[in-house]
Amino acid sequence: WRPKTQEDKCRAARNFQAFLTAVGMAAAVFPANEVTPDKTKEQRGREEDLLTAFAMHRAFLGQGLGGIATMVSHVRTWYEHTYDEPLGTVGWAAKMSPTSKYIKSMQIYYPIKDNECKKRAPLTQEQTRLMVKTARQRSSPDVGVAILVAFAGLFRMGELTATDQPYNPVEDMAESDLRFIPSFWTAHSVVVEMGRSKADQDGKRAKLRPRVLPVDDEDMSPGGALRTMIAERHGLRKGTTPMRSTAPLFQDGRGGQLKQSAVLTYMRTTLEKRGGKSREEAMMYGTHSCRIGGATRLFELGATADVMKNMGGWSSE
Repeated sequence: WRPKTQEDKCRAARNFQAFLTAVGMAAAVFPANEVTPDKTKEQRGREEDLLTAFAMHRAFLGQGLGGIATMVSHVRTWYEHTYDEPLGTVGWAAKMSPTSKYIKSMQIYYPIKDNECKKRAPLTQEQTRLMVKTARQRSSPDVGVAILVAFAGLFRMGELTATDQPYNPVEDMAESDLRFIPSFWTAHSVVVEMGRSKADQDGKRAKLRPRVLPVDDEDMSPGGALRTMIAERHGLRKGTTPMRSTAPLFQDGRGGQLKQSAVLTYMRTTLEKRGGKSREEAMMYGTHSCRIGGATRLFELGATADVMKNMGGWSSE
């Protein structure tokens, strides 16, 4: 995991252990001899009950339901990574664990305002078009193409651009992660090889499910925009094949990896100055608005839930 994710998981595990100690149940999950308990049906049920009680405790402390669900997920993955055993009944019984069902029921019957996760407005197709056009006019096409690719491919912006870590061509999106089919100048599609992501920390699922984007001459073709961006960056004449480079796919004006924060600033400024939005309305949009907007547009076009789940990498219903 990335350092920030490690920190979040360890914090969640410490909170869970402190809760178990407070209610006198630490030995039921973490025996003093450090030997993992036999995962009998009774033991898995006991662990799941304690996770549910932990979720309820967090709600009583005022934590939002989204934050609680994330914390429970962190505890599970931390435990499995540490002990090579699952925690609770998730993966053994129904698709949704009892604790997840409990958190969902709290959302229905006891609405809790979650201040940690402000919902973002979905970016529309016309707003995406505006972003691409304005970026080209400002001679900074990479930011517009990044927004278009995130919208069309349901990417998280953090998968395409820099967050708070130094650029790493193995983990971050590089030019070499693009594969144009059948060739750069005759392509009808481009395969985007993904690395690690928020929901796929080791990148294993990404290798089985690369994103494929169409390449054509339309102004809103994500693959076409990627090809034009690469060709202009390297001054390629038609017919010249670009070398596979480990340079960042989306770059800032100095050739470094484009930062997610820069994309966010650009989106809000463009919506306010050219998109007819007030400052308050523009603040309702974030970089995740691209992924949300793309999914919304797919739904409007009649895409099934399975298609959307496969494209966006969602496993939940």
